[in-house]
Order: sequence, then structure tokens, then C-alpha cells
Amino acid sequence: MGVTSSVEYNSLNYMESALAPVLLAQKQAVLKDTWGHLAPVHGKSYRGYIVFTKTAYGDLEIVDADFTDLPDSPWLFDAMNDFVFDDLKSLADGAVYRFEGTFRNYRFRGKRTTIYSPPPRLPSDASVFEHADTAELRAGVRR
Repeated sequence: MGVTSSVEYNSLNYMESALAPVLLAQKQAVLKDTWGHLAPVHGKSYRGYIVFTKTAYGDLEIVDADFTDLPDSPWLFDAMNDFVFDDLKSLADGAVYRFEGTFRNYRFRGKRTTIYSPPPRLPSDASVFEHADTAELRAGVRR
């Protein structure tokens, strides 16, 4: 295998950039041809809910969702994830939320409620967790 020179590498980046709009259009066409029958109808409101959580590690996960007469699709998946991610900073780690409302023209309107809130975290100060014997040893106490 040969080493690609920086000139060849840069020209590949330019080609990739030049072709990006064409490739995106092709990808969108394939998506529509494959999943188009599942896409939300423009102007129609769908009533439903989303249950989601922000894990203790900061990840967002959609646990459950259902919108009346709206099948799962790549468009609904993207819209739900974008909607949930928009509130990321206001969500508590480890909490579970439920959104109830409507989905229309790729916009969600409704109310978010907290259905589970984790208990407060213990202090991160390691001394809180020291065993009495360990503390005595550090202090030089002998039995």
C-alpha cells in the first residue's frame, strides 16, 4: 500500500466537498423512496407522548414514545431526538421525564413532567466514607 501524498489528500477533500450536496440529495431521495410512506403528513397534528431520561453519565435516551396514527420513521426519530436534546442543560442527571402533547410540522407542543427524580447525591468528599479504623490508624491511635 502506498502513502497518499498531501497533494492527493487535499484534492480528495476538495472532491468530497464538491460532491457533498449531490450525495446528500441522493441520500434524501433514497430515504424518501424507502420510508416516505411513514413520513408525518404536513399540517396534521399527532397526539402522543415521549418518555426519556438523562442518564447519570449525561446521555439522553428515549425510553418509549407513541403518537396516534403516526408510525415510526427516520423523520420522527430525528425530530424526537432533536426535541429531547434541546433541553439537555435543564435536565437532571438520572431523572426520567414524560412529554405529553402534539407533534405537527416537526414541532412538539405540550408539557414535560418529571416522573422520577433520583435521590440527592452523597458528598464526594472521600472522608465521609472512611471506616472508623482507617481514621484511627491515620491519627496514630493504637488499640
